[in-house]
Amino acid sequence: MVKAVEVRVLSWAPSTKKRKQFSQFTEFARVLATLFCRPPLLRPIGRVSCGAYVYHVPILSLYDVIWPSSDSFVTWTGTLSRFGIGYLATLLIAFLSFRYIEARVLRLLARFS
Repeated sequence: MVKAVEVRVLSWAPSTKKRKQFSQFTEFARVLATLFCRPPLLRPIGRVSCGAYVYHVPILSLYDVIWPSSDSFVTWTGTLSRFGIGYLATLLIAFLSFRYIEARVLRLLARFS
């Protein structure tokens, strides 16, 4: 005697509600990746990052020579001004260096390669 066996197929596909939630999550992740991985406002800073790395130490040392104050690290205003002036001066020098030195060298390298 053979008994009838009920076979149920388990579906691993998510329900419509879960698919919609997953779709919204992937769209949100795509937007976050676009904002944080390739923001157009940060591209110029990325181009000059090597120059900023090279120039930040001499600029901060020059700041300490021009405004010699042992209190600059004790007070928050001294630290904030050192950071702000140093950051802006570093980016300015790095942009100028990129435009007038590095870009010309890169064009020259592209011509010979």
